[in-house]
Amino acid sequence: MPTYGASKAGVHAYTESLRAQLAGTGVQVTELIPPAVANAGQEKLNPAALPLGDFLDEVIGLMTQTPTPNEIVVKAAERLRWAEKNGTYADLLEQRSQSLSNLPNR
Repeated sequence: MPTYGASKAGVHAYTESLRAQLAGTGVQVTELIPPAVANAGQEKLNPAALPLGDFLDEVIGLMTQTPTPNEIVVKAAERLRWAEKNGTYADLLEQRSQSLSNLPNR
């Protein structure tokens, strides 16, 4: 979970920096913020994972908006994206950390 969380934060920071660097060049940078998506058996590990078809339908709908938003936040990911702003970050981290107890040798 630490590596996963750090990589997500890194991609977010990189995307924002790249967007600023490319401003005025005609290149648009859009960040996709997905939830857990049920692919390749993911639904067995995470029953709350969004089915792949539902995810793709929502993403395509959001990407084809005019203008394309800087961030595409899939509805199922909104609670994660806005947790700090909404004051739910600590509780969400606690909930997500509980799943680590399911790992072998825990």
